[in-house]
Amino acid sequence: MASMRQNEVSIVRINAVSGVYLLCLLALPLIPSPTTVLHLQGSPGRYMKTVVILSALGCVTQILYQVVLAALDVYNETIGSCNATDTIWRQLGYQRLDDLNGINVARLVVPDVILLVVSVMVFLSCKYILTPPQTTQSASAEHGEPLSPVMERRPRRTSVVVEGLRSCNIMIFCALSGIILPSAISAVYFVSFLVVVTWWSFYQSWGRVFKSIELLWLIYSGAHVIILYIVQFQFFQELVPYDSDEGLNVPALVGLTPIIDSLRCDQGDDPRKIAIADTAGWTTLVNPWIVFLFYWFLGHEVQRWFAGPPFQVCAMSRTLA
Repeated sequence: MASMRQNEVSIVRINAVSGVYLLCLLALPLIPSPTTVLHLQGSPGRYMKTVVILSALGCVTQILYQVVLAALDVYNETIGSCNATDTIWRQLGYQRLDDLNGINVARLVVPDVILLVVSVMVFLSCKYILTPPQTTQSASAEHGEPLSPVMERRPRRTSVVVEGLRSCNIMIFCALSGIILPSAISAVYFVSFLVVVTWWSFYQSWGRVFKSIELLWLIYSGAHVIILYIVQFQFFQELVPYDSDEGLNVPALVGLTPIIDSLRCDQGDDPRKIAIADTAGWTTLVNPWIVFLFYWFLGHEVQRWFAGPPFQVCAMSRTLA
């Protein structure tokens, strides 16, 4: 691989634990927003509990790993971080923290703590806000006052302009995903964009077929984001031949250009510190964010599609006889 810049990045960590958090993030736009306390017993509540449990396990296992290293007196041994055992543990998400500055220690440990605190606060806040006050209802019933209103769901009209803006937004990010970093993977976005807009140019409507296209885009872009994350791992960069005697960079043609240099051991550097690859231009840096935003908007649209037509809740008060 070409030479790497030694720009150390303190906001990124590439390991399996963070990969699990990435999967949770990809699932977020597919989860409906909780509007009542009953929703906390459904998929929104299960999702928040899952994130709390996973982040708690990340914190606990990280503490246990450091305790075991201290108990085995590993920190007093002069062992490099490039042996096979440390390489496996590092890619799983557990690393020695000796001889690291505060910024790198925080980069490796603090994300688990932040995610745990934020996920717990969000869950408790939703539970507090969505829980109706029981005392007010009971007091009203005793005095014959109006009870809590009976809620009735009625279909709500959707603005054609809003729907058009949503479709336009998705098509813009589809086009950006196809042109920001030309490759075989991004060609799928570009070709599908041309097909959709060409059909529209003939004043033809896709109808419900467009929702199926959005679902396919969602699956493809989600897999694309996961692949871009796996590309940053050391094992992947060791397996894939980025240097070719014929000068043909096949991974770059496919769209698997790494952003992070994970082969620092080959250069005699500390692999616990992250450096941006010299081959990573600004388009390589921006591409994952464009694809992720495309996935994010698609996730919300697909979730709305699965939830059915929107309804508005109307209150109909009643009194005791």
